[in-house]
Amino acid sequence: MKYFSIDADTEKNGVACFDTDTKKLSLHVLNFAQLFSKLEQFHKEKTDVLILLENCWENKHDYHDRTDIKHPHFYFTLGADVGRVQGVGMCVNELLNIFQLKHELIRPLPKIWNELKDRKISRNELENLCKNCGVELLNNQKSNKDMRDAALLIINHIYHIFK
Repeated sequence: MKYFSIDADTEKNGVACFDTDTKKLSLHVLNFAQLFSKLEQFHKEKTDVLILLENCWENKHDYHDRTDIKHPHFYFTLGADVGRVQGVGMCVNELLNIFQLKHELIRPLPKIWNELKDRKISRNELENLCKNCGVELLNNQKSNKDMRDAALLIINHIYHIFK
């Protein structure tokens, strides 16, 4: 079975590819046009792949009740950015439906990692997690948080790390 996961973003979408036969996981970053081309390729070639898309648009954010606001413009900008990311996720979901690709929408996973201040998973933590699951992490390069989050979508889907 092949998996392809997407952590949508406004400029660079984090994606991960995993093959259960080889247990190899690769991380990539694709802009929207490249992601569109990849999904179109899956459709044209009738690729047997399960696509996991982070369902970011159903998360509810409310920055109006914050009592610690020192710079209200920051929260306005943050809310606008979150909305743009949610819009990209909804567009990707629409593409999956149009191309009739097998997919699942996955709620954003909990932020429980320790190494980074924002509780996002670090490259070292992802490497250790992969090692513990018997997964070979390819691409010995730097990875951004969206790439690592895309990897977590697959790892959690297969190995049920988060209950």
